[in-house]
Amino acid sequence: TMFAADQTNEDSQPDRAVANGQVFLIRASAYNKVGGHAAVMDRIVEDVELMRTLKSDGFKTRFFAGRHLASTRMHTHLKQMFNGWARIFAGTSRGRVLPMICGIVFLLACVLTSYVAIIYGILRHDPSWYLAGTAHWLLMTILLGFVWTWTGNSPAYALLLPIGAPIEIAILLYSVRRVLSGKVEWRGAQLSLRDTT
Repeated sequence: TMFAADQTNEDSQPDRAVANGQVFLIRASAYNKVGGHAAVMDRIVEDVELMRTLKSDGFKTRFFAGRHLASTRMHTHLKQMFNGWARIFAGTSRGRVLPMICGIVFLLACVLTSYVAIIYGILRHDPSWYLAGTAHWLLMTILLGFVWTWTGNSPAYALLLPIGAPIEIAILLYSVRRVLSGKVEWRGAQLSLRDTT
């Protein structure tokens, strides 16, 4: 949502595209015409920038889940997760903090408020708050269960939202900090955003 990934498949939006480099299928003629990876080798999210280059040059781009083709693991521990997503968020936003701030606001206002409403309803003995919060939580959990199933994971992971949302907020805050500092860390190297976004 932060980077309008759904608009990658919208041909009328030539400036909107994202990609996921684990599975990237490109016709050789298109790849060569835009200069391949050499054209984006100085970017910290070269897969996204390659997709944007292809789309802006008039090629048809599509963003799909490719789990029937391959599977991969991005990060194996929390430090990698923070640094890896900070690099992705900083690079995909091209050094702008607004998409990350919007992500934080969304998580606070549209996700975590259900838990606040449930707790408030319990503490105040007010069933209207409790029921509204529970309905909100139930709808979110069912929707996330479908998303997890669609991505080939257990729908039970949707129950981890009370843990996942605060971690995501922390990652987004860390990403904002990295953008403001102008540097991100990736695989032990310090990368300057000024030269690579």
